[in-house]
Formats: sequence, C-alpha cells, structure tokens
Amino acid sequence: MKTIYNTHAPEIERGLRVLKQALLTIPESPGIYEMLGQDQKILYIGKAKNLKKRVSNYTRVNALPGRLLRMLAHLFSVQTTITDNELEALLLEMNLIKKKLPPYNILLKDGKSPFFLVVTQHPFPRLVKERRVDRQKTQAYFGPFISSQTVNTTLDVLHKAFLLRSCSDHTFNQRTRPCLLYHIKKCSAPCVQKISLEEYQKNVAQTVELLKGKKSELQRSLMTQMQQASQQQEYEKAAELRDRLRALAAIQNEQTIYSQVLQDADVIVAAFQQDVTCIQVVCFRSSAHYGGQHFFFPGTAQEDQEEVLSSFMQQFYTKIEPPAELILQTPIASEGLLKSAFQKLYDLKVQFSYPKKGEKQLILERTMTNAQHNLQQYFSQKNQELKMREALQERFILPQLPLQIEVYDNSHWQGQQGVGAMIVAGPSGFMRKYFRSFSLEDNGGDDHKLLRYALTKRFSDDVIPQPDLIIIDGGKGQLSTAIRILESLGKHQIPVVGMAKGPVHKDGGETFYFSDGRSLQLEDSDPLLHFLQRLRNHAHQFAIQSHRRLRKKKFIRSQLEDIKGLGPGRRQALLCHFQDIKGIAAASVGELAKVPGISDKLAETIFAFFNA
Repeated sequence: MKTIYNTHAPEIERGLRVLKQALLTIPESPGIYEMLGQDQKILYIGKAKNLKKRVSNYTRVNALPGRLLRMLAHLFSVQTTITDNELEALLLEMNLIKKKLPPYNILLKDGKSPFFLVVTQHPFPRLVKERRVDRQKTQAYFGPFISSQTVNTTLDVLHKAFLLRSCSDHTFNQRTRPCLLYHIKKCSAPCVQKISLEEYQKNVAQTVELLKGKKSELQRSLMTQMQQASQQQEYEKAAELRDRLRALAAIQNEQTIYSQVLQDADVIVAAFQQDVTCIQVVCFRSSAHYGGQHFFFPGTAQEDQEEVLSSFMQQFYTKIEPPAELILQTPIASEGLLKSAFQKLYDLKVQFSYPKKGEKQLILERTMTNAQHNLQQYFSQKNQELKMREALQERFILPQLPLQIEVYDNSHWQGQQGVGAMIVAGPSGFMRKYFRSFSLEDNGGDDHKLLRYALTKRFSDDVIPQPDLIIIDGGKGQLSTAIRILESLGKHQIPVVGMAKGPVHKDGGETFYFSDGRSLQLEDSDPLLHFLQRLRNHAHQFAIQSHRRLRKKKFIRSQLEDIKGLGPGRRQALLCHFQDIKGIAAASVGELAKVPGISDKLAETIFAFFNA
C-alpha cells in the first residue's frame, strides 16, 4: 500500500480534495455513489445507508486497500443518487455494476450464465441445455449446472437412455423421415411417428423423475419392467430398459456426491493467498451434486474478503435464481440486505447457514480444500507464464519483459471475406476483451494487404493498451510489411517478430525472424516453442472462426438479397424467426406469412424462390 501511495501521492492528494469538496453537498441519506474519472468514466459504484458517512471513509487513505488507492488516484468527481432505502440502493447498485462494469469494483468477469436442462412445453417435448430459461415455454427445468462437462455428459446419457428429441420445433414440423440421431439411437423420431404420444410422454415423465432425484423409485420401476419384458420375450423392449438402467448408473457416477442434509443449496467459500481471492461454488439440487466452479479476483486484500464474497453473491445471483439455502464459512454483515434483495427479485426466502459440525461442515471443508488447491494451481500457472516471458526476453533479446503480447493471423476464401485477427495474451492468460477481428471483404488473396489493414485499424483503437511484443504469423515478407506499417503509425519502438511455419505447416520446425535481420530456430522439445505455438494456434483458430462467421453472414445476406421486395428489415425479421437460411427455405407459405412484415404475396414469392 505504501508503494502505491508514494508513487501516486500528487494524484491521491487531488483525489482527496475532490472527495472533501463533494462531501460538502452529499446528504446523509441512503443511495448509491459513483466515483468518476476523466471524461466522466465510472471508476467505482457503491451503495450506502448513509451516503455522507460512507464516502467520508475514503478520505482515510491509510485504511484503504491498494485497489481503492489506485481508484482514488484517478478520481475527478463524485456523483450520488438518493434512494428511499438501503434495499433500493442495493438493487440499483447491482444493476449498474452489471451494466457499467466499473474497473475498481470487484467484478465477476465470467459473463456466461450456468446451464440448465430444459424440458419444453410441447406434446413431444425437447430435452436441451439452455443458459436462459423461458418459463412460459418450459414444462420443467433443472440446474444450474455450473460445470459444462457435467451438463453435457448428463444430457448425452439422457438422450441415449430416453430418446427425447433435441431439434427445434420448426425442424420437428418439417421432418418427413428420421434424422441421423434416430439411426444412432439418440432419438425416438417422434417427428415421423416412430413412437406413440403416450410412450413418448412416459419417457419424458421418467426423465423428469430422474432429474428430480427420485432415482431409487425409478430404478426399481425400470428393473421390474425389464424383467416383465424379458419374461414376455419382448427382448428389444427389455434391452431399451436395460440401457436406461445403465444411464441411471452413469448419471449417478457423474454426480458422485450425494447429500442427506442438502436438498437445494449452494456452498460458497473464499480462500486468499498473496493478493488473490478464490471463490469456490458448489451446487446441490435435489440432494445431487450439480458441479462446481471457481472464480479468481486478483488485486484484492485479506481485509476485502467479506466485500468480495458479498459482491460475488450480488452479481452471481443476478444470473441465476438462488437456492433455498446458502452455506458460508462465517457470517457476513450484508446477510439481511441480501435476503431482502432475493425476496424482492425472486420472491424467495433464502436461508444463510454457517455450520460448525456435521455433514454440512464436512462439505464446507471439502469445498475450501478445492478452493485452496485452485489457488495453488493459479499461482503455479502464473509463475510458469512469468518464466516463459523471461525466457522470451532473453532468447529474443527484447528491451523489456513482454507482459502483453499481441499475435496476428488472417483468413480468407479465394480472396473474399478476408479477416485479419488479433489476440492478446497477458500475464494471467488470454485477454479476450481485447481480441479483435478486422474484416476486408475483397482483399484479392493478398495477405500483406490484410495485415496492413489489421495493424492500421488496431492502432486506431485507444482502448487496448500498447503491447510489449507483436508476433506475426508469417515469414520475412510479412515481417517487413508489419515493420513499415508500424513505422508509419509511429509505433516503431514495439518489437515485432515473424513466426514462419515449418516445412510441413504443422507444429515444429518454426523459424523466427527479427527486425534486425536475425533468425532463430528453437528445438522441438523447447517449452518456449510450445508456449509460442499455443499463442500462434489460438490466433489461427480465432481468425478462422471470425472468417466463418463473416462468410456465413455474407452467404445468407446474398441469398435473401436476391428476393424481390425483401428489404433489410424483413430479412432481419425472417432470420430472427427461423434462426437460419435452412429454416427459411424449409418453411411453408403459411409459416412465412406469420412473420411480422411478410404479406401473403411476399410469402409466396419467398417460397417460390427456394422451391422453384
């Protein structure tokens, strides 16, 4: 903390003056406060029962953690919003943090919501995984599955066992013969009446029973039915029931932990080491273990732990509905406020538990052990990354440690739909928020033109910090092009390296070219080469994915543009309704006419275009 204060003393003094001036007019009311930097950029959002008292705490700089000292050094103004009560302030704070992502708040950076298994509303329901649940279109849903591996394995086993469909309702209505899933025994093909409605709904009911945790009853019922089918020499039916019993066992093996005391609960712990907090979450639903996940919060302090935990729960449970019980290590001051927030948002009464003995306490200890293990892995990986960068600086003779590395590659198809792609790797891994793709529709197959375009566009973006090293996927020619562009942009001080593929265009045998004319080859067993290959391959994959998205978009647009009377708005309406070009092509005139903006006459024109 002292180092940060000494480094930024003038800026912190300015921040203190801003705070003291703002405190002259800040009321003693509940509400939220926003710390603003230059250009009114939001640095930090907080809530308070008493705004004046809470904001005055920031003037005691010796008690502030390093994260908030850095915030104070960039402070230019304070803005407040008064609310009727503290609960309203908390709800407003939750919404604003989710929307604005202020850099000095403790943020849950994984923007993806957990998965749910969903049984849809339909005579022949689908069984699918979804991140968002539309309750009006859902017969039943189960989750959250925090682990994607758990949900994928469970879904695959259930499809094999109960043969429920996964296709969209539109595809279901258009089928005239069974699809591949029927032939590989992962669907019963209700679309073409290969199974009766009664039998299909029976399979759905058994699936729901299994996911509700009624495994013993289902297991006994399936065993009895299998024995009866075998006695009646209905061997195919007996084999199907046998497969379901095996699926039941497979799901039980996947969900290895069952609890007699946890019905619907999340276990949440926080482990701290150096300046990183790891929060570990484990979900139990219907007494079954639905997977766990860990989240890292670097730049935090030991005294931040309660704030980290509280902030995490505020953000995590805006993505999903909280369970009936939350199990924590120690009581938190915001418990009452969080309970009120969950009641307001979800109409749920959530119990907070802090067990000191029994099975709950054992599960809490096991979760803490996992959190500590994940922290050790985090620092081990971080140390390995640092070693690689130190080796990179030494072997490539770089002026400074390459903490931030940018890698460029491109992809096109016969000179069309060209994409220049850039990925960014930082000390803690890939920095996906800085990934960029630069599309150049007609590049004539000229890789150098794409590279020039990508570098020019990239360095017109002031949001991305300057790199310590640029790696170009290519040889001497691409390196020369990059050097010329960087010189013209006034970025000649950034080291650039060309990474040319080996003779077989696979990993191994790469040659590295430098701006001073040197070249270097690393041994195939060298860990540094493996590190650089991983960066290059990730850039290559990102370039291909970006190109495919552009090409698909162009293909759809070009086909629909050929239909007379179909403007941009109606094209967008069709794509939103049918999801893709295949859905539009397979639709009937009546289905097309249901789309907003599509008249009966235009629907006939579209149908004739695809069915001429």
